[in-house]
Amino acid sequence: MTGDPIRDYHTWDIDQYEAEQRQPHCCKCGKAIWDDFYWDIFDAIYCEECAEDGFRKDTDNYEG
Repeated sequence: MTGDPIRDYHTWDIDQYEAEQRQPHCCKCGKAIWDDFYWDIFDAIYCEECAEDGFRKDTDNYEG
């Protein structure tokens, strides 16, 4: 903390941006993945929500 709230905010904002850039990003929605895991499906990275939307199927609808 510098005592200058505007400067402190800009420093914090840059730190947050850099932290986000280090995270994996979902190939479908583009969001940074902050969870403890991500989905790697054929070398494509997905967040849990996009993986479930795109790949999860109910067994009741399975037609073999």
